[in-house]
Amino acid sequence: MEYHEPAAQWEIFGMPDFKSYCEKSVVKGLFHKSVPKDVVDAFEVAEYMMAHAYYHWPLYDEAFTKLLLITEMAVKIRCAHFGIPIEEKRKNGSIRDRHLEQLIIDVCKAEPLKNIEERLHWLRSRRNDKMHPDSHTFSGAIMNYFAIKLGVGILNKLFIPEQLLSSSPQQIESISNDLASFFNGLFVLDTGDSRYLIEGVKAEDALIVNGEWYYFLVASPITDKIGEQVRQHHYADLHALQVRDIVVGDTSITMKDAATNKPIQISTTDHPANIETYRRFNKERDEAKAEQQGVQIIQIGSPFSQQQIDFLYQWLWKVG
Repeated sequence: MEYHEPAAQWEIFGMPDFKSYCEKSVVKGLFHKSVPKDVVDAFEVAEYMMAHAYYHWPLYDEAFTKLLLITEMAVKIRCAHFGIPIEEKRKNGSIRDRHLEQLIIDVCKAEPLKNIEERLHWLRSRRNDKMHPDSHTFSGAIMNYFAIKLGVGILNKLFIPEQLLSSSPQQIESISNDLASFFNGLFVLDTGDSRYLIEGVKAEDALIVNGEWYYFLVASPITDKIGEQVRQHHYADLHALQVRDIVVGDTSITMKDAATNKPIQISTTDHPANIETYRRFNKERDEAKAEQQGVQIIQIGSPFSQQQIDFLYQWLWKVG
């Protein structure tokens, strides 16, 4: 039938059938119990839109638009929880809805520890773009998949009791202190499946799930093309780790993969070949930085933010 022909793009992207497409491209509505039923039910519609985008690629954009409208509704519901007015009286006596921008500011003031204002404003800006288009365009799943995942995480964070997140900043600081001796130097990251040379590891996020701390860590890779990367301002991807059970020793860190429980280890190394690789890495980086006339080098790989979004998506709904 005309409406049951798969869109050709999915096979090109390695999803040759509906099952593999759904597994890789449909963002499930993973919500904790404090998220209102209206939000959960509305997101189910977005799920179906994503699923049916298998047959019509532009439907994925409509799923993202639905997410943006759900976010607006969610902000208004959360404002009502705090008694924040969502309407205001005009000078002529008529009533109008308050601007979403101000509602976001007000609801984030009520729960400042959640630190979600910037991302809520980003979603609001995307909503404005969608509501006032200059032309018909679509981006498909590639652009919108992680944006929708981000939205689910923000919705979970918006409704979660703030006290369940209040200890996260202190825990990040605590684990960062524990990891301080592994922040800069020559180390080996062993994931069980692969081994990598890294320059250091840093804690970026922490959530307490079922009474246990889960962490999002990033490790900086040591590559043989750092000079070229610095000159082009295009760096190798960071190694992103979602872990628990971190034990820090004098020469190694042991931990478990949060999802699979597989052991992961970061350890010091004095192997001559690794030391020589690190020496060349530093030499090439210093030469390239000198050519850039002191421009600050910041190594950030694009999957970094996507992986942190995935960390919140995977675990935030289980907090509490």
